[in-house]
Amino acid sequence: MKTTSVIAVGAVALGAVTAPVASADEAPADVPAVESGQLNWPIKESFIHHVDTNPLAKGIINTTDGAEKVGKDFTFPVDAAYTTLDAEGNGTIGTQGSVQIQGYPGFGPNGSYGVDLTFSDIKVEVAGQNATITADYKLTGASGPLKNKPVELSGDDAAISTFTLTEPLVPETGKSYATTDAPTSLTQTGSDIFLGKYPVGQPLDDANSDLTVAFDGASENAEPSDHGAPEKKPSGDNAAADGSSFHGSSFGKLGETIAAVVERVKKISAFFSDLVLPGLSLSKYV
Repeated sequence: MKTTSVIAVGAVALGAVTAPVASADEAPADVPAVESGQLNWPIKESFIHHVDTNPLAKGIINTTDGAEKVGKDFTFPVDAAYTTLDAEGNGTIGTQGSVQIQGYPGFGPNGSYGVDLTFSDIKVEVAGQNATITADYKLTGASGPLKNKPVELSGDDAAISTFTLTEPLVPETGKSYATTDAPTSLTQTGSDIFLGKYPVGQPLDDANSDLTVAFDGASENAEPSDHGAPEKKPSGDNAAADGSSFHGSSFGKLGETIAAVVERVKKISAFFSDLVLPGLSLSKYV
């Protein structure tokens, strides 16, 4: 929850003395302020993909106040007004925007969504190279094969997931930092939000996070990319290790056929799994 606190000194013996009021979100005067940056947080790519594309889920994904969905990532611009780092780079990085994920209309209590999850006031708490994504969250819906277990969870400034920075964010005028494709794990609260479906402390296979931070003056230099390194995918222009064209060979065509069959099996499996496990109880591969 975003708040601005003040520090004041009250009355003392034989008189009241008031000290200057300072915002807790102001960086120390001798530490360069954060100029810009961005958090890319997929949350859990397969979960989002399932809700967004499964015909039974009929998912709706909304982003607000500067947040966007770009490919597999939700992107949140750094909010300099709610960012404070000390001389060692420890502190809080605030971001702008929120995301709401809704799916399975009519599967929840009283005809509501089976899944209705919102993250807002998203921040990154930094201690050395340890980064924790925190957020206000609200989850409503239903769980269980019979959709008979109402779900309602919420929290403020809750630790959701963790990842490791490439290096400490030591403030330096004109300096930029970029951590890309960092393995990300759920905290206990994060796991609880997904009803224990994903384990605590184990990197999720499709939730890697990126964080870029630029200090005052960095805009005059080359800024880090907003996104991690592009995903490497097989291309018809790439040669196989033995010098032959993998894509153009009979083996390549066979591989494409097998991949298409596997993908089809996954879709069929997901369809029947959803018939049995609606709402928050999603199929195992998600």
